[in-house]
Amino acid sequence: MKPDKFAKRMTALAKMFEANVNDLVVKTALTVHSTVVLGTPVATGRARGSWLVELGKPAEGTADSPQDFGFGPAFDKARQKLRGYKPGGEVHLTNNLPYIKPLNEGHSKQAPIGFVEEAIAAGTKQVKGAKLLDSRTVGFGE
Repeated sequence: MKPDKFAKRMTALAKMFEANVNDLVVKTALTVHSTVVLGTPVATGRARGSWLVELGKPAEGTADSPQDFGFGPAFDKARQKLRGYKPGGEVHLTNNLPYIKPLNEGHSKQAPIGFVEEAIAAGTKQVKGAKLLDSRTVGFGE
C-alpha cells in the first residue's frame, strides 16, 4: 500500500474509532442508568426518577414531582441529556436522595442488595464486549 493511501486509511480508522468510542460511552451510560433505575425498589417511584444524568459534573437535586417519578421519565431525561455528550467528556449518574444508600444496602425487600453494583457490572460487561473496529473495516490486506 502506498504511503498516502495508508495515511488516509489510518485517518479514516481513527475517526471511526473515535465515533465508536463516543457511541459506546453513551450506550454504556444508558445501560448503567436503565439497569440501576429498574433495580431500584419502588414505593412512589421517586427513587427511580431521581437517578439523574449530568455531563461534566454530578447532578444536583432530585425528582420532586410525580410526573418525574419512575423509569419512563428518568430514562427520557437521561437520553435527552446524553444527546449533548461531547468526546472526552464526563458522564455522571447521581441519586441525591438520602435514602438511596440504605435501599442499595437492602433496606427494601423489593430489590436485592447491591442493585447499584449490578448496574455497574452491566456497564462493565458491555465495555468489555465492545468491538471498536471491525476487522473487515480495517482492510489492510488490499
